Amino acid sequence: MQKKYQFRGDLSEQPLAEMLMKIYQYRVPGVIELTHEEVVKRIYVRRGFVVYATSSELKDSLGSYLLETGMLSRDDFRRTMRERRGSKKRYGQILVDQNLLAPADLYRAVRRQTAEILWGLFRWETAQVTFSVGDYSDPAPTAIQIPLRQVVKIGVRRSEDSRGLLGRVGGKKTILKPSFEFEDLVEVALDREEYDLLTLVDGDRTLLDICADGPFDTLTNGRLLYAYWVLRLLKGRPSPSASGSIKIRLETRHDKSGATNN
Repeated sequence: MQKKYQFRGDLSEQPLAEMLMKIYQYRVPGVIELTHEEVVKRIYVRRGFVVYATSSELKDSLGSYLLETGMLSRDDFRRTMRERRGSKKRYGQILVDQNLLAPADLYRAVRRQTAEILWGLFRWETAQVTFSVGDYSDPAPTAIQIPLRQVVKIGVRRSEDSRGLLGRVGGKKTILKPSFEFEDLVEVALDREEYDLLTLVDGDRTLLDICADGPFDTLTNGRLLYAYWVLRLLKGRPSPSASGSIKIRLETRHDKSGATNN
């Protein structure tokens, strides 16, 4: 009998960035499902990349995104949505077939739509999280690849939490030390100011000093330092209340019987 392996966690206990980095380390394909109240969002990953994201909220759909950004008129939106309900074609294919979008436009739209779903998840404070390990049929209208380490950096920078995340790195007197190779900086795609912040991590300055002296406002500096810590670009002493370990338990589920062995 085929088995499915699932990791389960909760955002109230472990931030999304740390879960994503753990998944990145293993480079396994799978689907991350986050559930909060009635909303379900999924992130599809493969070989260290996000290839797509979906949401149960209508406002996050591709059609809604195209309408909101002005890439699709309201009349075309309504007409193509009606056609989609009676067709087996993917929505993106319908748009291309009707010359409403060029294939290149569709690619850019799907990438941006996926990114917006991802950044929104970094603002969630609580959610049940399940990572189902294993390959899957692609749900996306077109294949995209967003490196998971870039997702962590950008998502954390756009999040609203600063003090809670930074507390996982250490206290205000914690000495931060660099811990990266040049190739890491390229993969994470640090821009000039983000790199300038990282260069302040020299093994002498404290966490408080770097937050105060960095190129951004104090809160943004703090969020980025937490992202660098998750990405292992720097080392710092964890605070006593947060070990930084990934507390996700492994479960084995059977497809047919539904029995679970912990």
